[in-house]
Amino acid sequence: MRFLLVVLGALAWPARVDSQEPGPLAGVVSTRATVGADAPLFERMIGTWDVLQRTRSDAGWPETADRALWIWTRTLGGSAVQDYWIAPPGHDGPGWEGQIGTNVRIFDADADAWRIVWTATDEPGFAEYRAVDDGDRVVMTGAHPGAEAPASRITYRLLAADTLDWLLEFRRPDGGWIDVSRARAVRRPPASAR
Repeated sequence: MRFLLVVLGALAWPARVDSQEPGPLAGVVSTRATVGADAPLFERMIGTWDVLQRTRSDAGWPETADRALWIWTRTLGGSAVQDYWIAPPGHDGPGWEGQIGTNVRIFDADADAWRIVWTATDEPGFAEYRAVDDGDRVVMTGAHPGAEAPASRITYRLLAADTLDWLLEFRRPDGGWIDVSRARAVRRPPASAR
C-alpha cells in the first residue's frame, strides 16, 4: 500500500520535461538526478519517443499503425523513472477518445527487481508489474487493468540507442502467451540538438 501511495504522489505532469530550469516541481521531477546503481535498466529509456503501435482486435492485426508520444524522465528526487504515454483520439479506432497513461518505476533492492505501477485514463484502477533485466531485453510481468487474461507480460528490446521494440502479451488459458499489442519507438533528439 505504501508503494502505491508513493506512486500516486508521483503522477503530477512535469511542465517541461526537457528543461533544465527549476519549476514548480523542482526536487520532485528531475531530469538530472540518478536512480542508483540499478538505473541502467530504465535509465537508457529516458527521453522523448515517437511510437507506432498496432493492437490486435478480433479481426486480427491492423494494416496501419497508430501514433503515440512516450516521454521518459526521472522523478521523485531521482529515485524513480516515470513515463508518460500520450495516444491521441482515434488511436484505437473511430470514436476512441485517446489515452494518457503513466508508469512509475522504483527499484526494490530486497526483491532485486523494479516495481512498477501503471494507470491510464481509459483503464480501471492500477496495474502492478515487476521488471527484470533479461539479457538484451527488459521483461515486466504482472496483471494489466481491465484485461480478461489473469496475467500479462511486457517486453522491451532496445534495438539501438534510439530505437526500441515493445510487446504486450496476455496469458492464454493453456499457459502460453498471445501477442496483444506491438510498438516500435524512435527516440527524438534532445531539444538542444534540434
